[in-house]
Amino acid sequence: MAIIKTDKKFHIQSPDFEAGYNGQGPNPLYEPVPNFSSRPGDKVIQPEIDNNTIIILGRDRDPFRTTKEGTRESPGNNPIDIETVSGYSDYMGAGAIDMIVGRGAPFPVQGVKEYPNSLPPLYLTKTDANLRGVRLRDGELHPGYVMDAARIYISQMCDIDEYFAIKKVNELNVDQSPSSAIILKADRLRMHSRRDIKIVAGGDKGTEFDSNGFRINEAGSIHLIAGNGTLGAQQPIPLGDNLVACLNEILESIQSTLSLLDNFTTAQKEVNSVLASHAHAAAPGMTVFDPLLEAICTNANLTYVQDQTQLMLEKTTNIQSIIGNYLTSGGSRYINSYFTTTT
Repeated sequence: MAIIKTDKKFHIQSPDFEAGYNGQGPNPLYEPVPNFSSRPGDKVIQPEIDNNTIIILGRDRDPFRTTKEGTRESPGNNPIDIETVSGYSDYMGAGAIDMIVGRGAPFPVQGVKEYPNSLPPLYLTKTDANLRGVRLRDGELHPGYVMDAARIYISQMCDIDEYFAIKKVNELNVDQSPSSAIILKADRLRMHSRRDIKIVAGGDKGTEFDSNGFRINEAGSIHLIAGNGTLGAQQPIPLGDNLVACLNEILESIQSTLSLLDNFTTAQKEVNSVLASHAHAAAPGMTVFDPLLEAICTNANLTYVQDQTQLMLEKTTNIQSIIGNYLTSGGSRYINSYFTTTT
């Protein structure tokens, strides 16, 4: 049976917590917190009594991936083997701020077996076999995975989508160079404005370059990615006004077609009525045309020609116009957004 974190106020036996340092009354709360694996030059800000909150002022960092130069962070067994370079940390102009709460979540531990108790930033959930034998409260075993519960990461130069394994969106002319970035990650994110919220994609007016000196090739786009790529391909979001106009024109075309069909049905009923009631003379001699029937059929034929002409106009002009204007990329009122997509 897995631990449910909210069943009790502690997830692991702690002498300090049991001794009354539990956050109640005038007492602080003591809890196990993994040490932070800092690098030379980092300024680490932590409170006197650490409840798993930390701010790191330093350089760009991507601790679990190999850099383009082939290096990767490693604690090493001796000073010669230590490697601290990751991301763009050995470049000028790559400062970073990392604000984290809940390192080693959901069940932080400290000083256990072979568990690496100096954790680097965990941008992604990691598994560690050494944790699976750790006893938590009530004799339950640790599930063996760790993550940082919530973070704001700000970097002057980084490959943010690669660091956080964010789904790529296929776009033409999008610069893949490193860039400055901010990412917020947590179980849930909220933005709440008492007025309005504007999400703007695109550089300052007249700006051709980004903060790292790379030319901005794209117009700026917004992507809403549910499931981080697991729920299907990204699709452009329809533009409301254009979609309404498209649907109105389709309805008008349908209404016109129905009117033509009604005209045809009315004319055919008149012909059928005359055919049903007319009579030919039975006396010997040449059979003559029924003048009433001939007049009605002539009138019906004229109506059919007009309706057929109108139907061809709908087919060749109006419908093709709808397809070209609304349903074709590049059309004057294309219903899809070129810059906003969703899953």
